Order: sequence, then C-alpha cells, then structure tokens
Amino acid sequence: MADGWRYVLPGEGTLALGEAVAVLSDQGYDGWLVFEHEKRWHPELEEPDVAFPAFVRWAKAQLR
Repeated sequence: MADGWRYVLPGEGTLALGEAVAVLSDQGYDGWLVFEHEKRWHPELEEPDVAFPAFVRWAKAQLR
C-alpha cells in the first residue's frame, strides 16, 4: 500500500495485537476493543461480512 502497510484480517498480520490485548488485560483493563474496518478508504480490504466475523473470532480467542 502507498502508506507502507498491508492490511489483513485480525490475527493474520505481524502487529502484536494479541500481546497488546494481553498486557491490557493483565493490567486490569476491562473496556472496549474497537475494530475499525476502513474499506471505504481501502477498497482492497475484505468485505465486511468476512472481516467482522473474523474480528469476532479473533477477539473471542484473545479474551479467554
């Protein structure tokens, strides 16, 4: 991508999101996790009917 990032579904990339969630949880954070799907600006992204269920599966696995 022009901005240097390659956007993928949650859990498929190299950004340590799982570790970040674990650190927050270990510190007692019990707030929201927000998934921003920017298909409007990045039309090559998966469709929302693919991306949102993928996020839910990923988030459930992180929050156990």
